[in-house]
Parts: sequence; C-alpha cells; structure tokens
Amino acid sequence: MLLWSEPASLAGASLDELRSLGLTRLKARALHEVAQAELENRLPNVEGAVEEPWEAAQELQRLYGIGPWSAGLAVAMVHPLFPLGPSSDLAVRRGLSAIMGRELGSSEVARVLSKLGDYAGLMMYLVAFYYENQKHRRE
Repeated sequence: MLLWSEPASLAGASLDELRSLGLTRLKARALHEVAQAELENRLPNVEGAVEEPWEAAQELQRLYGIGPWSAGLAVAMVHPLFPLGPSSDLAVRRGLSAIMGRELGSSEVARVLSKLGDYAGLMMYLVAFYYENQKHRRE
C-alpha cells in the first residue's frame, strides 16, 4: 500500500496512479514534480521562506505546474504577513480599478498594494472578490 503523504511514494508513483486519486494529468504531473523536488532538496525551507518570502515564491514557481497563486499560498502558510495572491492577477487589477473608478495598469496596482503593507493580501482578496461578485451579477 502506498503512503500518499510521503514524497517518495508520490515521486515514485506513475501519473496514472496519481490520476486515480482524482487529479487531472496536469495536477498529477505538478504533484510528482513537487515530490521529486522535495526528495532532491530543491524546495525552499521554512526559514528561507520567512526570511525571503518573495524569493521563496519565485523558487516554487520554477516547478512545473506551480503558478503565482500556488506559490503565494505555500509561502503564506509559513509567513503570516505574506500577501496571498499576485498583484498581477486579472481579478485583482479589475476589482481595484472598479473601486478606484479608473483603469489601472499592473505596475500601478502593485504600487498601490505595496503602500498597504500588512493589509495588501487582504485588499487583494477583497478586490478580487468584489470583481467576481460584480461580474456574476451582470451574467
């Protein structure tokens, strides 16, 4: 019996075995890649993620299937002040633009959020939620 919580089991499993857990082929491949990176000591450690959270998030994004949201979530799990989610996210940009009453570019969104310090992650969540809520009301 395979222990799916062990990196060695996940790295040694075939994509079909991982898919039998209900994963898509892409997610199975990403999980396999992360498990392999853990075995090869290529994942950022907790101390590094706390000291250099943006660097840790960038490192994680080098792995197959790990994008800005997944990397940000992983770092936020160990760094309480790390803003969850990328400021370049379309829902974040559109939500903040709607609230500010004008179209903002990605660099302007990043600049606004950088001024919010510890509250940037909360603001990203709230403006993305606002945008998605408004979008669904229009549908």
